[in-house]
Amino acid sequence: MKLKILSIGLILFCSIDLFPIKSGKNFTNPLVEASLSDSIPVIHSSGDADANVYVAVEDPTQLTGNDYEVFFHQQAYYRNEFGEWIPIPPGKPNDNPSGTDTLTGSTIDMAAVYGPAAGEIELMCYLNLVSPDYNFADGISMTFPAGITVIEADSFEAGNGWVYPEIVGNTVNFGIVNGPPTGNGVFVGGEEWSLIISSFQPPLNVDWIIYDDGYSGGIVNSEGSTQIYAIGYATKTQNEWNLKNISTQDTVLKHQTVIMGYDIYTGEYVGDPVVEGFRISVDASYDLTTIGSVKVNGTELTYSESNVWWFGDNYTVCDFTLFGFSDGYANTSLPYYGGAGGTSDITVLKQDYEFRWTGILEDTVINGNTLTITKSGGSIITLFGASGYDLADHPLNPNPGFDQRFTVRIPFEVWNTNTGEQVNALFWDRSGDPTVNGGAVWNTTNREYLWLVNTPYSPDVIDETSQLVAENATWNEVFYLSTFTIGDVVKIVYINPIEFGVDLFNFTGVVSVEDETVPVKFQVFQNYPNPFNPNTTIKFSLPSTSYITLKIYNALGEEVEVLLDKELTNGIYEVEWNANNFSSGVYFYQLSNGKSFQTKKMLLIK
Repeated sequence: MKLKILSIGLILFCSIDLFPIKSGKNFTNPLVEASLSDSIPVIHSSGDADANVYVAVEDPTQLTGNDYEVFFHQQAYYRNEFGEWIPIPPGKPNDNPSGTDTLTGSTIDMAAVYGPAAGEIELMCYLNLVSPDYNFADGISMTFPAGITVIEADSFEAGNGWVYPEIVGNTVNFGIVNGPPTGNGVFVGGEEWSLIISSFQPPLNVDWIIYDDGYSGGIVNSEGSTQIYAIGYATKTQNEWNLKNISTQDTVLKHQTVIMGYDIYTGEYVGDPVVEGFRISVDASYDLTTIGSVKVNGTELTYSESNVWWFGDNYTVCDFTLFGFSDGYANTSLPYYGGAGGTSDITVLKQDYEFRWTGILEDTVINGNTLTITKSGGSIITLFGASGYDLADHPLNPNPGFDQRFTVRIPFEVWNTNTGEQVNALFWDRSGDPTVNGGAVWNTTNREYLWLVNTPYSPDVIDETSQLVAENATWNEVFYLSTFTIGDVVKIVYINPIEFGVDLFNFTGVVSVEDETVPVKFQVFQNYPNPFNPNTTIKFSLPSTSYITLKIYNALGEEVEVLLDKELTNGIYEVEWNANNFSSGVYFYQLSNGKSFQTKKMLLIK
């Protein structure tokens, strides 16, 4: 671990090696005085995405001094007969002329597109299963004409389990094709799979048999043939970023799918691209899929990478990414609980919320049972379901005996911090049981489910199946723990994704080295390189003499190493961390001066 002084002297301590850096005078000829790893300032000139672009000198002799712009777009491709993905220029039709068969009853639809290599065709298949007796299918056989070679048939998940194809000559068997019938076949209808076969000249007839599982009635297999009369083009659309040299009007990097060194489509580490003397790293999200941070009274909760929650002393907050959903959208999670879904408008979904705890709890006796309610304060929201009891039995139900939605008072208000409005919410009681002694309307010691409805606050009942909910519900929130103090404010901030045609980043290829003067602000910069193995450098600036700590945390929020714990004078500093004794994974470094702190994420790959 090395601490490098960029401007002001520092007393040596522990195992930190101290050495000076060349004079930091400003200069106008970057080709002569720029140094390896010098950072180039980047401006987020347009848009509000929570994204960063990092530029560092890789080869000072190649720097141009020109102006650059990073822009984002979606690019459509088609796969040609040689297996190559070709960008589709504006105006080119997305053409896939392959059709499906016209047989009635249970059928297999097929479409052929040029495959991943020359001389290969990808055959995409879809099972239409029709059975008046609700039978499933045990297996499927597909037989190709003589001269057609089945090159590859991958396993896939059917409705009732995984299927492992068997290639026998020019026939492919899926599941059980030789009986006896199981009565509960693996195919339930709607399955999709693909095959790679040798090239052919259309039309091509493929014979198939769909084997009855014998659940009811006699065993009646479905047999037929599907004709493929044309070969189309497979297509895909990618989220990409490009780099334009504004001074020359040349796009010097095209079709980039690399985010912080990783290709977002293959998952492979390929490293950040290098061009015209510098290395450029883009850290951005194209999808608004989850919570970005949770703060309680201004202090950010610790994030657990493995458990996908934010936790502190009195609050543990998450969304439905923890419970099997890919995101916390109301649009995806609410229908699972009988609701109408929610909005997909990104301008609304990227807005943030505060939960202001103003409610006063009180015990009351109803039907001989003690129940904790919110006596006053808080807000009134719609309770539309519960996991542990029937709403018909809820002691606050204004229509006892009827299992239907009604309003209850909870101990907090929900505010949209972007619009400054109090908004509504739907409540699913996951952990409470108000029908027994000691129950609570809002359980503060376990988890409760909430869906936000981004409409001006009203104490009226909201129908979770209504169009109002479909158009205005935004996110799901889960409070695992809410042992609050009145006045607590829990703020949930969402990650703003890249908006195509809106977000732009600009920088100039001239490297400006800092003068040996007082830095303008307390700041920690992104480590470099990142990802790294095993050494990386952390740079920070101090506007005044401060007692500084620089600590490393793992993905669970556990402190694993202290790099600095010392009073430093004003200046710019660099610390080198050697992570040779640590395993691969996500780590966080946090710089604190006792009054404020800044945290950034880094990735160790071994």
